[in-house]
Amino acid sequence: MSGPKAADVRPKLRRAVEEIQRQVNQAQSTAERLSKMDSVNLNECLTEANGIAGSLQAKEVTAAMNKYASEEVASLSSQRSEMEAQYKRARSEQAQAEALLNESRQLHASAEQRLQNAVRAAESALAGLNSNSTGWYLYEEQEQANQARADASEALRMERRAGDKVREALEHKKKAKSAFENANKLGRQYIKRFDSACKVAADLENAARIAEE
Repeated sequence: MSGPKAADVRPKLRRAVEEIQRQVNQAQSTAERLSKMDSVNLNECLTEANGIAGSLQAKEVTAAMNKYASEEVASLSSQRSEMEAQYKRARSEQAQAEALLNESRQLHASAEQRLQNAVRAAESALAGLNSNSTGWYLYEEQEQANQARADASEALRMERRAGDKVREALEHKKKAKSAFENANKLGRQYIKRFDSACKVAADLENAARIAEE
C-alpha cells in the first residue's frame, strides 16, 4: 500500500505558496488602482451643478420674453434640454462607477478571506511535513496543500475581477466628470443668456408701453 509522502506533498505546497504570492501581488495592483480613483474628483463639479440647479429654479420664462424674445426663448429651451441630458448622463456614469466600486470592494474582501484560508491550510500542511520524521503517509497534509492552492487560485481570480471592476469604475468616473463639466458649462451659458433675454424683453415691453401711452 502506498500513499502521499513528503516528496509528493512538498511540490504541491510550493505551488500553493506561489499562488498565494501571486494573489498578494494582484491585491497590491488593485489597491494601486483604487488610489487612482481619488485623482478624479467630482466634488467641485457637483457643487457647481447644485448651484446651477438652484439658480435655474428662479428662471421662469415671462410673458414678455415669449412676446418679445420668442426666438431666444426657443433656443434657450433647446439648450436647457441638452444641458439636462448631460446631467442625466453624468449621474448615470457616476452611479455606475459607484456600483462597480462596491462590487470591487466585496470581491476584494472575499479574496482576502480566501487568502487567509489558503495561508492557514499551507501553514498546517507545512507543520505536518516538518513534524513527520517517521515516513508516515501524509494524506491530511496533501489535502491541506491542495486546499491551500485551490483557495489561493480562487482568491486570485476574485482579486483580478476586483481589479477589472476598479478599472471600469475609473473610466465611468472620468466620463461622469466630463459630462458634469459639459453640463455646467451649458448651465452657465444658459443663465447668462436667460438674464440677457429677460432684460431685453422687459426693455422692449416697457418701450412699447411708453409708446402706447
